[in-house]
Amino acid sequence: MRNSCSPTEFTVLLPDARAHGVSDGPLATYGLLERNDIHQWFDFLATQDHPHCIFGFAESMGAAQLLQSLDTHPRFCAIAAESPFANFREIAYDRMGQPFHLGPWVGRTILRPLVEVAFLRARLKYHLNMENISPEDSVAATTIPILLIHGQIDSNIPVRHSQLIHARNPSTKLWEVPNADHCGAISSVPQEFETRLLAWYELHQSTHGEPHATIIGPNGRLSVYRDMDIPDLRQKADAGSPVARSILGICYLCGIDVEVDYVDYKEVFQLLSSAGTSRTVVNLARMYAEGLGISKDMSEAIRLYKAVANAEFHAQLSLGRIYSRGDGVPADPHEALAGCGKTRLESSPVP
Repeated sequence: MRNSCSPTEFTVLLPDARAHGVSDGPLATYGLLERNDIHQWFDFLATQDHPHCIFGFAESMGAAQLLQSLDTHPRFCAIAAESPFANFREIAYDRMGQPFHLGPWVGRTILRPLVEVAFLRARLKYHLNMENISPEDSVAATTIPILLIHGQIDSNIPVRHSQLIHARNPSTKLWEVPNADHCGAISSVPQEFETRLLAWYELHQSTHGEPHATIIGPNGRLSVYRDMDIPDLRQKADAGSPVARSILGICYLCGIDVEVDYVDYKEVFQLLSSAGTSRTVVNLARMYAEGLGISKDMSEAIRLYKAVANAEFHAQLSLGRIYSRGDGVPADPHEALAGCGKTRLESSPVP
């Protein structure tokens, strides 16, 4: 699979969870048993393809299961989890209040006996201790890099669950997505979602066990240290290093060891784009298209995308989207197909 933000190709495993789809299992256990399933999937990929890195991504209950799989010590290079719950008791309290459009206080107080009865029944009938379903406990004990993604208006699993997980391990990164509901980041801000997720994986990609990662820079891949030294990067960027400028720009865009800062991001990437680096031109075009830290200007965004469309897959895809939706310009199916046609022709499956 080739994605729209990175020249990297990925082999992707999309399994059905226990008791879902075509997977076996009499019932879902919200992570108690699924954590071992995920470890087996990991071992299958490692044996089948021998990749340098395996990443994890999951949403909602799947995200909670993925986080709990860290207890079984799979060697993920990094994972991202969107809209997970912090622990089963806390989400049970939420479920008690949601039918009445009330908060978790209903489950903690008035309807708490129902929660206790359900936990006892699971223990007696299925021999499952629901108290052990706790993504936050698993995250607290791991050193694997974790990106937490959560919509600020999530009406299914409130954002406080990711906040609780993050509080247990402050080294995790938490991206709270404005105006996004449950698992809605990719619908609310599709390009930012892609950029953040892929930059996270690129940052934490290991090679031969060495303590460094790779990140997409202006001319391909750049080796960078796993722990960002922001002052050192700023010093090297000010001295004119395109490598340092590229890494620093990604850090500003994705909030890696710094607060997200579109102004500094624009300043860094304007310097790189003036040198003719196509990927940074795409990043600047996106800022104009989405109004990130600057006034939205679709004409400038289109001009920049077209300037590098022959070299940049993401520029082609973005132009196709703009013309198909009529975003700031008259809808033009011919222009849309021209862009999307290029992306299809240049995409290549992994055997």
